[in-house]
Amino acid sequence: MNAPGIEYFLPAPYPVAWSLALLLGIFWLTLVTWSSWWRRLVVWPALLLGAAVFSPSIAWVQVPLQYVTGAALVQAFGQASLQANLLLAGIPQILESGLVQAAAKLLVILLLFLILRVRGGRLVLVGAAVGASFGAFEAAWTFGLIFASGWTPDTAQLLGPLAFIGFVERFSAVAFHTASGTLLGYGVLRGRAGLYYILAAALHSVANYAAILLQVRAVDAIGSEVYVGVISLLAVGWAFTLARRSRLTVRTAA
Repeated sequence: MNAPGIEYFLPAPYPVAWSLALLLGIFWLTLVTWSSWWRRLVVWPALLLGAAVFSPSIAWVQVPLQYVTGAALVQAFGQASLQANLLLAGIPQILESGLVQAAAKLLVILLLFLILRVRGGRLVLVGAAVGASFGAFEAAWTFGLIFASGWTPDTAQLLGPLAFIGFVERFSAVAFHTASGTLLGYGVLRGRAGLYYILAAALHSVANYAAILLQVRAVDAIGSEVYVGVISLLAVGWAFTLARRSRLTVRTAA
């Protein structure tokens, strides 16, 4: 089975999907940094590059890596054994998702650090911007899939609250990506990029583990979203604290 190409991970041209994703990115970037971020010129290339690395990082790195890992696990242990021990067997591919996506965001931050010579508290702002745009682009892609599947207000009425699970998931996911980018920017600022990369990747993996819990029916769909939401809010709180330490407040950003 071949991995999907990069075109699969490009958002479909649904204006509503793009608009919702943009609003989520703006909301979480503003909340986490609590700053007039749009006044900082360095934020705009960070936003563009953060969005630009989403599709390549997933299509060219994460998915192929997970395919190879999955095939190796099946070869070594067998499909039946993996399914019976999914709580453990799913960990390698979950870790890969966190490692790859955190690396993509860190790469952009380091690029801006080296080329544009971004320094000081602006690194944290840049990190938050990279994370917000990465998450918003992913949200636009996800929303596009939802609308392409035939989602309408009428179908939502038939399905009830479960019809909005995908939208709730992205609300939490964009929050998490914004917080993750903030952590990475703070790590670069403090000269501890490696440590904060591991922390961001680990947090991402813990959040993504909800997919495994859902597959083994340890939680239902709503429980899975609560799990991810709690982790995302904790990450946002941590990121907000780091942003304040870096003097990314209304007073300093104005």
